[in-house]
Amino acid sequence: MERWIYWLLGVAALVGGSGSVRGEEKGETSEAGGKWRLPPAELPAWTHKGTALRFPLNFNAYGMRGVMDFEAVPGDQLVRYESGAAQARGDVFIQKKDPAPTTKEAIAGAIDSALITAVSDLVKMAEAGRYEDLQIEEPLEGKIEIWKAEAIPLMVQQLAATRVEKKEDKEVRVALKIWYGATVYEGHVILIRHMRPKEAGDKGLEDMKSFVDSMMRVIKDPALRKEVLPAMEAYVKNPLTESGQEAAKLVLGYLDKSPMVPVLVPQPPLTVWADEMEKVVPNSGAQMLRAYVISGAYAAMNDKDSRSCLTLACQQVVRVYLEVQRLKPIIAHPAMEEMTKAVERGEVATWFEKQLAEAAPKAGK
Repeated sequence: MERWIYWLLGVAALVGGSGSVRGEEKGETSEAGGKWRLPPAELPAWTHKGTALRFPLNFNAYGMRGVMDFEAVPGDQLVRYESGAAQARGDVFIQKKDPAPTTKEAIAGAIDSALITAVSDLVKMAEAGRYEDLQIEEPLEGKIEIWKAEAIPLMVQQLAATRVEKKEDKEVRVALKIWYGATVYEGHVILIRHMRPKEAGDKGLEDMKSFVDSMMRVIKDPALRKEVLPAMEAYVKNPLTESGQEAAKLVLGYLDKSPMVPVLVPQPPLTVWADEMEKVVPNSGAQMLRAYVISGAYAAMNDKDSRSCLTLACQQVVRVYLEVQRLKPIIAHPAMEEMTKAVERGEVATWFEKQLAEAAPKAGK
């Protein structure tokens, strides 16, 4: 996807297994008394109402496994991710504080308490024989930069332990690396945990850093979203104006760095049509692809399902095509003419899905 983003950013305006950590840790007191539910099937992300944090269903090699509602404390929730490729698991605990901590001292106290509780759980399990060789590193302090706001504190705790499991009357030991990070955001304690096999080595470490970086982007996203959504709206309304093009640059920069928004990556036959248009009217094909990417992402950011995202993306491609036609009346691309008719019939998503399916075997040759 990155190569598309970088290319579109540069477009000039046309007008102006073994050792797995995946497994239910039913003995963890921090996860007891909860009820699991599946991620939203048709939406790109699950949104936590109290904080407006949006957790993507999929990013990198991770997929959301579910969301746990803690029955004893309404509003407290856990978001779970797993990666089969990395044999790793990531959890995000969200706990509402009432009253919300507002002073630096209160915020620091809430963060310390969250980490102390997390580490204490592991110590208790070690005492019960579920973990061995528990090693606890000194905590590290940091901060999370928030767009146009004061940075929020972050406390990190890293541990190592060997988990003891019983399988078929045999004890199996799995050496793990565990990362905790805690902060306070919008009156809620956010506790992030990542667990990976020790045997994964440097590759596992990089995977952990990638997961943590994505979660940091989740926390940073609401502030950026306030800036990006108006830019998206400006582009969708007037894609080929100077203001629309400036807005597009901001949006594409955001999409390139954000795991929160699924991007419709241009594929054949759309890329073929864009290339053909580009040869006739310079920058027209690039503008069509830009419209496809940004408009689909705009729909996703407004919690539209995948079909609605595709519909808006195709509608905007046609809008750009018709604007090119207005400027160059002699232009008439057969496939784009058919797409225009599909938009008019209200069937563009179905029509375009058929075109994608027909083009897929050809693209694979």
